[in-house]
Amino acid sequence: MTVISQSVKGVPVAAWLLLPQVVSACSVCFGDPQSPMTQGAVAGVTVLCGVVGFVLLSIAGTTAYFCYRGALLSRDSDLEPHSRRSSQPPKTDGRG
Repeated sequence: MTVISQSVKGVPVAAWLLLPQVVSACSVCFGDPQSPMTQGAVAGVTVLCGVVGFVLLSIAGTTAYFCYRGALLSRDSDLEPHSRRSSQPPKTDGRG
């Protein structure tokens, strides 16, 4: 795609954004801030932001946990090069 064809596609969008009678707020945003409709919309947005934040924090926490476990497993595999499970019983010092 050429630069000219990309610019031509942006002209209608720019014209639409620059026309103030076309770009107006909805009745909820344009209305009374104390109306039940506006308060319900604000509450809905708040709940949805909380859900999105919870999901993003869960993904970040899972990623951090995987990195932590990977570092532990990597450290353990550096200490025991052959296998993590040995067929021999653990050595004791004879005390019990």
